[in-house]
Amino acid sequence: MRVVELTDTFRRTRAIRARLGSREDLALRSALRRLASERHPLPDPRDREAFRTPMGSCWMRAITGTALVVHYTWSPPVVRILAVDVAR
Repeated sequence: MRVVELTDTFRRTRAIRARLGSREDLALRSALRRLASERHPLPDPRDREAFRTPMGSCWMRAITGTALVVHYTWSPPVVRILAVDVAR
């Protein structure tokens, strides 16, 4: 079972980029469910490496139907959700 950790930065960026109840919020919730599910591999083949740190890679996943991406790290069993940003 995966453990999903939502960081303070994620909470702040979500409030700005995916307001509760918006189309972006609904799409983000769907993306978070996929990240939490063990049925979906991490990283997904469509995920891109955003950057590397000494602790490992930070991945970026496009949020379907929006211009947003979610940044996360993956160290089994923890998926750490770092931020929501506009795709570049």
